[in-house]
Amino acid sequence: MDPKQRNASGTHSTQSRISTLPREIYALSSPAWVGAALLEQYTPILVVDAHTMRAQRVARLLTLAGYRPIVATSPVEAFTRCLRGSWEPEAALIGAVDQANRLPLTRMVEHLAKRRGRELPILALPAFVPELAPLHADPAIPYFHTSSPTSVAFFEELWRLLPQTRALLPEPERTLALDVLPESGLNLIPRTSQRLRSSRRHFQLTLNAAARLLASQGRSFAQWRTLLNDVGLAHAVALTRWPDPSTSVNERKMGDDGGKIGDADDLVVPAVDLTCLNQAVAFSAPEHPQQQLYLWGYQGTEASLHGQRSSVAQRAVRLLPRDRAMQIMLNGFTRELDTVRGEALHHWRLQPDGSYLLVHYSNLYVYGRMWGREPACQVWLGALDATLHYVGQENNWQVRELECSCQTQTGHCVFALRPRT
Repeated sequence: MDPKQRNASGTHSTQSRISTLPREIYALSSPAWVGAALLEQYTPILVVDAHTMRAQRVARLLTLAGYRPIVATSPVEAFTRCLRGSWEPEAALIGAVDQANRLPLTRMVEHLAKRRGRELPILALPAFVPELAPLHADPAIPYFHTSSPTSVAFFEELWRLLPQTRALLPEPERTLALDVLPESGLNLIPRTSQRLRSSRRHFQLTLNAAARLLASQGRSFAQWRTLLNDVGLAHAVALTRWPDPSTSVNERKMGDDGGKIGDADDLVVPAVDLTCLNQAVAFSAPEHPQQQLYLWGYQGTEASLHGQRSSVAQRAVRLLPRDRAMQIMLNGFTRELDTVRGEALHHWRLQPDGSYLLVHYSNLYVYGRMWGREPACQVWLGALDATLHYVGQENNWQVRELECSCQTQTGHCVFALRPRT
């Protein structure tokens, strides 16, 4: 099957072979660090449902579709959060509410309508809520991600009420991952995840890196628990090791469970869980979510590198020439991520201008995400910068995201590491 044969939502045209790859790549790219706060892109949606498992599925779907869910099990809890929060939901999805909570529900809706100055759109939750990500890797389609008709149908009524939030747009005719790179002769053939899983150990490390970051900023465990619940990760609360303020910084960094990444019984975490965790971190800092994601990626990678690598190997790499050190770094970086995923999904190539391309297929942290206005891989920018710092190359290279799946909806993201001038 040719990678240009797309699904019905978009097509790819065949154009002439690109002769100067870097020029086209940089011309098509858009900066990953742009614009207003990410939270401004995420429309708040209130979810009230006593059926907690269904509420969690709804929260995950809303998170993947670019909304900011606020999840409550009862109208009283929802009303309390509305009173304390500075946000105003644009719609409410109502599930199971017992008879005793009918009056509080009515009062909550009246209060929100008064505060908004207009009625609050209300939709009833269906009995069945799909679990499949709206945009996902189908093993039968090996080159790009595809939309799930069942999951997309879940949003149709909400998109009818809030058409400006529609997150399934026509795909671009031409992308780096599916067109330019395969034509370039670099042996970069697009592929998608077949396992659709990632490492439990890696998930715990990144989860607890986020917990350490929030704790250092004065957030409470209760706030962290609420964030995880809002993005459909209530089950991850039990995996969190909330830092003890009395422990040292080094003890906090090394406080994760043991175990080896990549063991057969380790690859059990759905890839979409990392995407939801990414959004929880973004939502934790509504005034500067991009910087928060970058800091999470940087600090988490820094702790992981110092915990796994020897200082002798680190010093040896720092003594190598710039390009040799970069290639060793990229080999280690992609090999580690392939182990986390249990399959080869990360590749790098040297370019004629001396820069390096790094491709993440079925990219973790945005897996399952639908369309968004801005690139969303700040966590990877932080991780790459931390790795460059570890090998003493932070002053020699600049990292940039050239293409993000949140715009192309292919599932793949492309990064460039360019020499600093």
